[in-house]
Amino acid sequence: MVPGGAGESAMADFCERWLATHGFEIHHLERRRGRPSLVAIAHGSGGGRSLMLNGHLDTVGVADYDGDALVPQIRHGKMFGRGAFDMKSGIAAMMCAAARATAQGSLRGDVILACVADEEHASSGTQEVLESFTADAAIVIEPSHLEVTLVHKGFIWFDVEIQGRAAYGSRPALGIDAIVKAGYFLTALEAEGQRKKTNITLVEGDAARLERLRQEGDAITTKYGGRPQTMEIGYHTGKCAATLLPALADAGSMTAPIFAFLDSWGGPDIPLDIARSIAAVPSSEVIVTFGTRFLLQLGNAEAHQAAGDKAFGGTRWREVRKLPSWQKKTFLVSTYRDSLKEAGFPFVLSFEMLDEGGRDIHLVYGTTSHKGLEKTKEAVWKVDPVRGIGYRDPRDPDQTTLDPETRPLQQAILAELGKGERTLEQLREMALLETVYRPSHVPPVVRRLLSSNAIQSEGS
Repeated sequence: MVPGGAGESAMADFCERWLATHGFEIHHLERRRGRPSLVAIAHGSGGGRSLMLNGHLDTVGVADYDGDALVPQIRHGKMFGRGAFDMKSGIAAMMCAAARATAQGSLRGDVILACVADEEHASSGTQEVLESFTADAAIVIEPSHLEVTLVHKGFIWFDVEIQGRAAYGSRPALGIDAIVKAGYFLTALEAEGQRKKTNITLVEGDAARLERLRQEGDAITTKYGGRPQTMEIGYHTGKCAATLLPALADAGSMTAPIFAFLDSWGGPDIPLDIARSIAAVPSSEVIVTFGTRFLLQLGNAEAHQAAGDKAFGGTRWREVRKLPSWQKKTFLVSTYRDSLKEAGFPFVLSFEMLDEGGRDIHLVYGTTSHKGLEKTKEAVWKVDPVRGIGYRDPRDPDQTTLDPETRPLQQAILAELGKGERTLEQLREMALLETVYRPSHVPPVVRRLLSSNAIQSEGS
């Protein structure tokens, strides 16, 4: 706590009074005088799991605040004041949510609110709470700009003691300089941090284009104050098929998660073995692009068959020659999606990317992470206002670009329900895995289908 800080007592007292009037059982914890934490419990009726909502009562200091940090102000519909964001608003939200959830009677499981002290320094409040209280699950209401955070790297405080021995300045050989030894320790600590680098590996077949790429990279890093010490950028001239994997190995990147963007300039001329090697590295992702026109030529030209076999990892793609023209594109995209899955990426998305001139190129994304799939889908639904790039579902030729028009999703839902009964959660998962739509698009479509009697819900 900063010198002169008041601690969390007043805040804890307020929360205690409010929660007590809403029927919560109150537990006051204060191992450190002036640094109280509060636990409030709405006991369940039994048979359910417990949930803890955790938020911290303390804030950072007020010395650098522009104005009176402790007098809240409303400007342009927003509240300003020290801790309004981090995290009095979160504390208020979890208190109101818990009170409303239990207002009509007990839930099956316990609802536990932990309003803790000392988050900004050592988290001693949460440690004290966890000595006496636990739950089956917890949500930390820390501000995250509405991004759900599933993991936390944590932190460790070290007390490092380096011993020395005093000696006369004229006879230093008789002593041991603890400051010099501390320097060795700090150097080793810095080296450990440097070991965890981000490696960017760029491969380009055209030397002039690679040099232009290097110049643009230098300009960007200069603009933002130079390249971070934890980032290495490697530039390599050569074909992707022969150059990429050795370059990644040389950079030490084959032992950490990889994000590979394989832009074939209209290919695909990227062997599937590259994607297979990347998939073998846990938590890795790959994006492959290829042009539709080349794909159709690839299927009809004998000279390209060997390259096609390497790109698709087999010969099944050659069946495209037997198909009518209107089926060729869909077949090739579907086959390549299957190839990426067989290469080790269980979650695959494909999009047809359009520029302002209507020119198209396919983008196929593979990941081993369900969360990565969700994040990528969120990204492609944000049409780039600078580059003029939009996306559409290649399996729906009548769709112009991805927008709130959900007719294709409605068709997909009806087709899925035609196979049997599905829960709403199963339909959301189907939308995530099998369509370009997001799970959040499903409920409005289902409500529309229910209101038109196109489908029925259980019990209706």
